[in-house]
Amino acid sequence: LLDLVSLFLHLVCQLLDQVFLLFHLVYLLLDLGSIFLCLCSLLLDLVFLYLDLVFLYLYLITQLLDLVSLFLHLVCQLLDQVFLLFHLVYLLLDLGSIFLGLCS
Repeated sequence: LLDLVSLFLHLVCQLLDQVFLLFHLVYLLLDLGSIFLCLCSLLLDLVFLYLDLVFLYLYLITQLLDLVSLFLHLVCQLLDQVFLLFHLVYLLLDLGSIFLGLCS
């Protein structure tokens, strides 16, 4: 009878060891899942950071294009002013020519 009780207790201890190992395995799997989720979160953070950098570069390019457009607009206005100045000089020369024609 003692042998049977001893064998029964031995089997119960082995069963408890197996249950403990199963809980330990579940805990390890949960830890691995947590680590995997953290890695996915970091990867998403890197993707969003990369997208932020891309949008920042695009914004800077649009600002640069705006500056180039403004510069070209100013150059065109300057050329208009130079054209008007030459036109005024041409008109003054015509008036001088007319005045000299009338005086002679």
